[in-house]
Amino acid sequence: MPLSVGFMVFGIAVLVCPCLIACCCYAAWHMDMEGADAIDEDTLEKVKKNPKLVKPDMQVEYARSWLEGRFMGEEWENARQRKLIPIGN
Repeated sequence: MPLSVGFMVFGIAVLVCPCLIACCCYAAWHMDMEGADAIDEDTLEKVKKNPKLVKPDMQVEYARSWLEGRFMGEEWENARQRKLIPIGN
């Protein structure tokens, strides 16, 4: 193999491949990012009263949170955390 071909293969392997892998990782990270839609108190009240009052993607997230046990804005969870007695008192 000529020396110039060896340097070219080395350059591609050392410089180009890591850059391509980094670009792929960035693309995967960017696709996995969550949206910037923050849930405010008004939206939470709408979801609690009637989930059909909010956008369909919010309805899906509300249903998914119940199925996974992540209850959105539930007061009983906050009260439960306050009633736990710390060990050592």
